[in-house]
Amino acid sequence: MQRAASRKCLPPACMLTGSSSPVTPAGGCDHTHLYGGPVLHFIILPTCPKPSAGKAGLSPDPNLFASMASVMNGEVKTFVFLAIETTGLEGYQSKITELCLVAIHVSSLENPVTDESGEVQLPRVMDKLCLCVDPGKPITEDACMMTGLSNENLNNSEKQIFNSHLINLIGEFVKRQAGPICLVGHNAFTYAFPLLKTELQQHDVHLSDATLLMDSLQAFRNLEDPTSRSVRGRHTLPEIYRRSFGREPNNFYSAEGHVLTLISVFIHQARQLLEKPNYRKWDQIRCMNDCYFSDPVWPRT
Repeated sequence: MQRAASRKCLPPACMLTGSSSPVTPAGGCDHTHLYGGPVLHFIILPTCPKPSAGKAGLSPDPNLFASMASVMNGEVKTFVFLAIETTGLEGYQSKITELCLVAIHVSSLENPVTDESGEVQLPRVMDKLCLCVDPGKPITEDACMMTGLSNENLNNSEKQIFNSHLINLIGEFVKRQAGPICLVGHNAFTYAFPLLKTELQQHDVHLSDATLLMDSLQAFRNLEDPTSRSVRGRHTLPEIYRRSFGREPNNFYSAEGHVLTLISVFIHQARQLLEKPNYRKWDQIRCMNDCYFSDPVWPRT
């Protein structure tokens, strides 16, 4: 990997979808572990800590996702691929610096277009939302060098914090998609989804326990012979891309580049991946402060 030129780096985390009616649970975080279906809800948690006022000010609309409610056992119609960049490897202390969501209908995944050489192409019909975010804390030098994002360039561009405006913007983006919806991220069960859950709960927002999630890292592992699953580095996204296309991915260390790389390799084996989906539900995801990294590698593999 070629590192970016040295930057002045002053010494990220978590997405949402769908709803029927708002629900108010009796207490705070729910860490039960259940598998389930694709109905998506927007829930307001009364006991979660509130963030400082900062640049926020607009409360999320609890009915924002009402049109996305779906039959519990219905097939997924839209996959929303997610990637985030963060301030570093600080676990639950990490904050989002960039996020990208790309929504693709299942028909485009099941019927990919190829070029003259037979190589699978990205779908023409994709909805994309990419946002840079002021993390409200110092970005580590390693994260700055890898992603190109610094406190300086984010501040110079007057980027806002992760606030209610951003949450509603994501909600409106998702509201445009055909449901049921599934969120997809690489190594997301371990990193992106716990960070997302932490960030949302800090804003008194929670996804329904029925929200469907997929970790593409585990999905690709499940496709292979068990003897090759444990080979270190074999299922990182760049390595899967190299095996699929025989070249390096482009601009991988940006949220958008990460998502487009993920979509490319997903489409390459879409039929197999969709035949054996490794869906989980939102209530199986722990908050970031409940997760621990045993391996000090960059977790957005």
